[in-house]
Amino acid sequence: MYAFLIIIIPTVLTYYFVASGERETVPVAFIGFIISVIVCAIKAFFSFSHHIFRANFLSNYAYIALAYSIVPIAVVYAVFIVFSGDTMKFRIKAYFPLLCAFFAVYIPYTTLAGSRTAYDVFELFFKPTLYALMLCLSSVCLRYGYCAYVDNDKKSDSIIWTTIFAASLLVPAAIETMWLIRLPFALWLILWCAYAFFASSSFICAMHDTATEKGFSIFLPWNIKKGAA
Repeated sequence: MYAFLIIIIPTVLTYYFVASGERETVPVAFIGFIISVIVCAIKAFFSFSHHIFRANFLSNYAYIALAYSIVPIAVVYAVFIVFSGDTMKFRIKAYFPLLCAFFAVYIPYTTLAGSRTAYDVFELFFKPTLYALMLCLSSVCLRYGYCAYVDNDKKSDSIIWTTIFAASLLVPAAIETMWLIRLPFALWLILWCAYAFFASSSFICAMHDTATEKGFSIFLPWNIKKGAA
């Protein structure tokens, strides 16, 4: 029953390494995995996993956004940047494998340890996929935002990429909160599908670097050249 929850994020990470041929950041993924094991062990021994949710969108949204995206990503990536002696280009490249390996442990643990409804289809299937997509989309925004920033002719685009990056981290929490407070199924499902479409399209285009035009057309799947795998 929990197989999909456990394997979906590692599967996405494996697909990234296999399809892109990227090997340089494999050790970084191992670091992310170790950090996650340590964090989850600390949570297991020294903190109470069950959070009492209330029938209020904003309070639930704030907790989910902080606990599942903003704080983990900010802290783990900041620690990596501080202690990494690599170039900024490598640090940008390392964002996805580092955090994907971290979330591969963090999401299953927090879901199973902190949920009273761990048998719900959302938590078993939709949630882990959603956060895998979040890492895909945010990594694309980080990569293209950095490229725009170092390109003197496209510095203004970096502001737009930064905005999309922020949105990519905040939307999953909104979707989960909509499910949590039992809004109509169709509302959060439509938003989930739209998010999945743009996240997966942009990630595949960016991973193979096959967009016919550099820029925001990366979000459209028909910009993938024929023959790209």
